[in-house]
Amino acid sequence: MKSWLFTPLLLPALAFAEPDYPPVNWPVLIDRVTYASPGTLQTLDIQLFPLRPTLDKGHKNELNRALTLALVKSPAATLDALSDIDLFSISEDNAFMRSFTTHAVCRLPQVRYYDKASITRYYQQATRVLSASSHKNSQRCLHIMETAMNDLNVDDTHGGIAWGTEKYYVTAPGTQVPDNWPALIEQVTRGDPETLKTLPEKVFAFGLTLDGDHTSQLNHALRLALIKATPQTLDALSIIDHHQAGKHTALIQRFNTDSMCTLSVGFYYDKPSAFRYYQKATQVLKNSKYKNSQHCLWLMSKTMEAFNEEEQHGGIKWGTRFYPEPATAVPDSWPTYITQLTQAEPGAIKALPDAVFITGPVLSYEQLVEFHIAASIALMKAPALMLEALMVIDAYSGDNPRIIQHFDTYTVCGIPSAMDHTKASVIRYYRQTKQGLEKTAYQNTQQCLWMLNESMDEIMADAARSNSKWGTLTYPTQ
Repeated sequence: MKSWLFTPLLLPALAFAEPDYPPVNWPVLIDRVTYASPGTLQTLDIQLFPLRPTLDKGHKNELNRALTLALVKSPAATLDALSDIDLFSISEDNAFMRSFTTHAVCRLPQVRYYDKASITRYYQQATRVLSASSHKNSQRCLHIMETAMNDLNVDDTHGGIAWGTEKYYVTAPGTQVPDNWPALIEQVTRGDPETLKTLPEKVFAFGLTLDGDHTSQLNHALRLALIKATPQTLDALSIIDHHQAGKHTALIQRFNTDSMCTLSVGFYYDKPSAFRYYQKATQVLKNSKYKNSQHCLWLMSKTMEAFNEEEQHGGIKWGTRFYPEPATAVPDSWPTYITQLTQAEPGAIKALPDAVFITGPVLSYEQLVEFHIAASIALMKAPALMLEALMVIDAYSGDNPRIIQHFDTYTVCGIPSAMDHTKASVIRYYRQTKQGLEKTAYQNTQQCLWMLNESMDEIMADAARSNSKWGTLTYPTQ
């Protein structure tokens, strides 16, 4: 019996009687494949099959590239996905799926994107993780990759390779990033006073060597520190502001007060998150009596006015991150929230995306199970409110796809921990939830109904095949 808590339904690979597949959000799919999201990789063959008529060459290349990146992050999950696609590729409709088979992904197709040095770095990393993998398909992929690299080297010797221009880095691409960079970013992010006190000196030492990604990381960390440790952060920025005139001007402009307070959070966060950050930051700055706080507040207000004006003309491209950032500890009120969600209280359902994004990453396995069951019960009791909340989660494509895929429409609409409950209880839950969903008309209603029906069919078939014993728990009634 598959676990319906974190493992979405995997249909038999050759079941082509396909009916109504739920729609796929392409950018979200690519993001989750790139990040090697287990749930996405496990159902990738199902999600791809109905897209056959709609994907052009650019889409195919994009997904192929995402799979090559997923391969080095999670070789086992990626090779599983490729094996499933291999089965599709031997059917009548093999031309489409051949773009995403084990052979297609393992033969280093990303030469069209990366320069020669980057391909070498990728090859070294990929062959290392494949050599260490015990997956049944890893040696085949490794052989394909080694053969492809030999062929590339031969062709390159004769000038027959048109290398790409993008860079691939095995690790972070900075040239002289301090060894303790992750710890430094974490300390700045939480507003550690001692770290902020010595930060200007550190910035003057290595700031000019930082590439764009590392500069963005430190900028972002300082903006979060501005809220948590306002005086200390403004003090550090003030020291950078008054660094020797005319020296390292480019460096100063990266990390001074003007840079930090001009709200480039629009490049990081989605629109609602950017406004939440702005409201929090302006609140702490208004209450601050520090000498630089009013100047920072003025800059922030002017930038937000410009954001609003540009957005009216369609000129803003918002980011994907969610603010507030994930929590570091489970709140004391968590049991109360789970109770309220189980009771389908509107306020608790409305707060579901925040609970997933902020508290979800720090929950234990047991707490995640409890959270998931509560969400599914709320779906039965208040389907319309839950579908709205799930759409917010579905649209997220930021930094932590793994926690998100535990609570998107596909997963919540499966039947949670079914075999822990009585058979009668599972059947009652299914019927009541289905009836409620059939009365709603949201963009994810059909997705939810599809997953509910498919999961119920699989649960009953699995129970019949394995003679599994049903549990003793019962789902509440509406």
